[in-house]
Formats: sequence, structure tokens, C-alpha cells
Amino acid sequence: MGASIKISGVDEKTRPVLGEVLKMLGYMQNDNGTHIKVEQGGKGIAITKDGTGIKVIYGKKNELFRAFSLLSDFLNDNSKTEYTETPKYDELCVMADMSRNGVMNIPSVKRYLRYLAIMGFNSMMLYTEDTYEVPEYPYFGHLRGRYTQAELKELDDYAYSLGIELIPCIQTLAHFTAVTRWQFFKDINDVNDILLTEDERSYNFIDA
Repeated sequence: MGASIKISGVDEKTRPVLGEVLKMLGYMQNDNGTHIKVEQGGKGIAITKDGTGIKVIYGKKNELFRAFSLLSDFLNDNSKTEYTETPKYDELCVMADMSRNGVMNIPSVKRYLRYLAIMGFNSMMLYTEDTYEVPEYPYFGHLRGRYTQAELKELDDYAYSLGIELIPCIQTLAHFTAVTRWQFFKDINDVNDILLTEDERSYNFIDA
């Protein structure tokens, strides 16, 4: 059974996603738990413990979730009274490959984002060669587990709630192996997975 905690200082918009992170970390929230007082300010993370509970000060939004991943030491060890952590980089990012026959579904990406937040990451790139929706080209990403525009917006909003910037990584002129296998795209296919340059149809496709 996880530790029991009571949290104050967290705004109502953040509470739902924080609840998901706490559940993942094994914490339970109730009024009789150890009081965790949260404040935003400064840079990085500062955690202090005294007779009234634990105080968490964080700078960026993602550091709030990172801080909660560090609380187990304070809850399980009475000798642990303070800790500080200052990030060495302004941006800590991971690129997830969603183009190699392993496109994560929406719940999986959200779970991945929660893990990134507690590890201190503040950005994530979705590498999507053809695994997103382009309404004008229905064969683009066909049978590939592509994300709809609504799903990408949902993921972007969720990442934002964790203090993480979701960055799209798409191709424009090449790396279209999965696309060029369709007859529909043969007219703008130059060689291998490369589009035909100096052809208006290629640029119309890129714009779309």
C-alpha cells in the first residue's frame, strides 16, 4: 500500500492530471495523510520537511510532477529533511518514433508523457512520417495507425497540462517509403522514397 498524503497549493486545473501521476507513483490522497504544501517559484525543485509536513517549491510546471517522484525518501526516512535540484538544461526532450509499425495509442502516449514528466523532461517529439491524418489525401497513413487531428490536439493539451511541449516531427520531401507504395502517389514519386521536385503536385501535397 502506498503512502497517504494531503496536498494543498495545487490549482484545480492541475489536480486531475496530478491525481493520475500520484496513482502511478502509488500515493493515496486523504485528509489524514502527510501534508504536502506546494508553491511555484524560483528555478528547479526545493523540498523541505519539518514537523508539520513537507513543502515543495518548483519552478516550471513539469518540475511539480518531478518533485512528487522524489517524495518517497521524505515519507519513508525521517532523517531526510531537505533536497534541491536545479536543471542543467533549459530543454530536456525525447523523440518517440511513431513510424516503424509501432504507433502508440492515445492512452499509451499519455502514460509515456506522465513518465517523462516525473523524470524531468519538458518536451517530446512525435516522429510521424505518415502516421497522422491529412484529409485531402485519404491514403496518407492508410492502415498505419495514424493519428487524427482531434487526437493530436488531445495529446497536445494533455502534454501541456504536464508542462511538456509536444513537438510534431514530419517529413516534407523524402522518407516516404510507406506512402510511395500506394499507386495514388506514383505520379509525384521520383526514386525510392523521395518526392518529385519541381512539380507543383509535390508542393501541393507538402502544403497539405
